[in-house]
Amino acid sequence: MRDEAIEAIERVAKEDTAISESLYSYLPLTKLGVYDSLQDDPWFWEIVKREKEIYEMRLKKYSLPID
Repeated sequence: MRDEAIEAIERVAKEDTAISESLYSYLPLTKLGVYDSLQDDPWFWEIVKREKEIYEMRLKKYSLPID
């Protein structure tokens, strides 16, 4: 079932919805315990890496400049 779970994460993470943002983006993937069983899977970490890039891009885009 691991592959099916990661496949579902991959599919939903690509959607631009409130659900995908709240459950399948970078921070939830790395902080929610529900994903603990996937931590040793390289495919899972590929998704996390991609989501981290999106997260960092959004931080730059929407952050206020600090003077």
